[in-house]
Amino acid sequence: MHPSIAAFPSRQFYQGKLIDAPCTASLANTAAWVRRTGTPNGAPHLGPCTPRHSHLGPWALVDVADGAERQHADGSIYNADEAAVVVALVRELHDEWNLEVRSIRALRVLTFYAAQVGEISRALAAAGLRGVVVGTVDGSQGSEADVILLSCVRSNAGARLGFVTDWRRLNVAITRAKQACIIVAHAATLGRAPPGDAAADLVRAASAAGVIYTPTGQQTEARVAEVEAYVSSCRRVDAERAEKRRRERQATLEAAAVVFGPPTLY
Repeated sequence: MHPSIAAFPSRQFYQGKLIDAPCTASLANTAAWVRRTGTPNGAPHLGPCTPRHSHLGPWALVDVADGAERQHADGSIYNADEAAVVVALVRELHDEWNLEVRSIRALRVLTFYAAQVGEISRALAAAGLRGVVVGTVDGSQGSEADVILLSCVRSNAGARLGFVTDWRRLNVAITRAKQACIIVAHAATLGRAPPGDAAADLVRAASAAGVIYTPTGQQTEARVAEVEAYVSSCRRVDAERAEKRRRERQATLEAAAVVFGPPTLY
């Protein structure tokens, strides 16, 4: 696993105890990841990411700021906007980087929801990219691929994360990647959770590392500031609502005390 991918799960889930394999030492200070090329022996080799392709690894968060989640008839959640971004990334990996996107060892597309598996699979098929492996995070345990594309799906004003808030699932998803882990998500939804929540800390780690990008590959430093402002605003509103509920409960108790008298302790 590329050291840049291992850094977050090591710190977040393993108290910094993960040790990079000796064979990854040469990658530690580079932004390189596996790129399939026509080498004489057909083996992959490491090539540097150019600014145009920097959002393709070794790890990145692609912020689908305008995405919208929807609920399938069976209750599962999907996000067509994220599915479209995943298709564009798969296309770029295939066309620009010559990645064998239909190879299960080269690429896996993962998501937390069964409905999103179907949404992405249909979108890929419509784009002529049949054969790409798409599955749930739960079904990916024990597997790995050079490149992992992870669609987080959730995008809502209430910061309802569902399965994404489960740190075990997030850990499994990230650690399936060997060379590149590209996370497709709505940064504001994930980032609103309090410090210590794995999804929120992932957004903060991506912000600190400068690896949050738009779907077109532009680095979004300003967007990070917007996310932080949005998070602060939401927390302020939540605090105001909590204070209002507290005052209402207090007023109810005081009104009850006037009618029934103070409570008696036995």
